[in-house]
Amino acid sequence: MRWSISLHTTFRRCQKQFFFQHLMASHNARDPLRREAHILRQLKPLAMWRGSLVHDMLNRYFVPSLKSGSLIAERDMLQRTLTLADQQFAFSKERRYRSGISKSKAGEQFCALLEHDFGQEIVSDDISRLKEETTRCYANLYQNKSLQNTLRQGTWYGSEINVPFSLEGVTVAAILDLAFFTKDALHVVDWKIGESASSDYAPQMLIYALATVNKWNRSLETIKLWEVNLLKDCITEHTVTEDKLDSAEDFIYRSVSDILSLTEDRSYTELDFHDFDCANTSNTCAYCKFRSLCLKMLHE
Repeated sequence: MRWSISLHTTFRRCQKQFFFQHLMASHNARDPLRREAHILRQLKPLAMWRGSLVHDMLNRYFVPSLKSGSLIAERDMLQRTLTLADQQFAFSKERRYRSGISKSKAGEQFCALLEHDFGQEIVSDDISRLKEETTRCYANLYQNKSLQNTLRQGTWYGSEINVPFSLEGVTVAAILDLAFFTKDALHVVDWKIGESASSDYAPQMLIYALATVNKWNRSLETIKLWEVNLLKDCITEHTVTEDKLDSAEDFIYRSVSDILSLTEDRSYTELDFHDFDCANTSNTCAYCKFRSLCLKMLHE
């Protein structure tokens, strides 16, 4: 089995959403419902799209400029992001993601917004807010001189690093937004671009710590975990201890056990959609990208 924190989160939120997202969706299946699930899986609401844009541009331009020692200017980061945003918005508005164009073929312009697919109007105020929040993210990043100084001290940088590791036969997926070495530490940065004050990212960060220990065999006191919320201008450091890593492993074990108790590690064709529970809250259903498909299958 392959496990990730996003898989766990989806399973906890709604088992049917987990079914669509991680078991049913397939871009090359003969079954048209499976292909539809694949299209729906790619949809993002406007706020999530903003976060993806900033993440992608940090990976594409900001981190390479750190590596080169010549930091890209804030205005250039913003302009490139807004230009790409316009291109992606047009791609989504025309619903080109439903015309058979794959992500690989469309390249950086690929975008599928939930609002466009649901036929919901996106007004100019929504776009203005998105651009204002994007501007704020970069302003917070560039005005934080302490963060800038720490980032510039790196002797090696890696972005979007895939560092899976094995835990009792389970492959745990972990992708680090940014990792860099300084003289005496390994720093792991996870960019956050959201307003939520209630989300607890400690389990996610500790899973990243497990991944770094596995890959680089670092002593715990030299691992620095940084949760950097650019929208809220807030940086949270997560400390790493043996007890916390033990708790993180227990967290993974419990999650895997819960999922396997339902799926028994069977493939999609061996599973029954009706065995998966619905979400406990109506809000989850109201904003779910699989809502139309779910209703269709519930009434078959």
